[in-house]
Amino acid sequence: MWCPKCKSEYREGFTRCEKCNEDLVEKLKEENKKKDNKVIKDIELVYLTNVANEKEADIIEALLNSYNIKVIKKHKEAGDYLNIYMGSSNYGMDLYVSTNEYEDAKKIINEKSDINNTNNTNTTSNIEESIDRKKIFFRLFLAIIFLPGFVFFIFSIIKRML
Repeated sequence: MWCPKCKSEYREGFTRCEKCNEDLVEKLKEENKKKDNKVIKDIELVYLTNVANEKEADIIEALLNSYNIKVIKKHKEAGDYLNIYMGSSNYGMDLYVSTNEYEDAKKIINEKSDINNTNNTNTTSNIEESIDRKKIFFRLFLAIIFLPGFVFFIFSIIKRML
């Protein structure tokens, strides 16, 4: 059973589409399928960006989908096969969008990366401050532990000389 509007497939026993509230049909009409294929063929895709892995691609895709921008993901080199065989790929992925949505998509990604960079700068300075505090604490700890022994050692040497 199929929904003629959203083209979702249903098991036997269902009569209405949950999403569209349309009556289900046994088969989709051929003209609906041809229209869908034609729309896909008429969209001209343009390269948007490259990402390191599928998780990063999913994050960017979700971000752009929230702005109603559709994204096509394509593995590089043998990445498709590696993803099937090993569950991940080291080759990265290319993301594509339609030409009329390219400028909006690029703007959204750049805005989000600027926000992340400022957050990373703040995080980096916090990490550096934390490391400096740990260094100071470690030096103070060493001084407290070893200074009395060092003083005792110096006094024992001076006492032997006299």
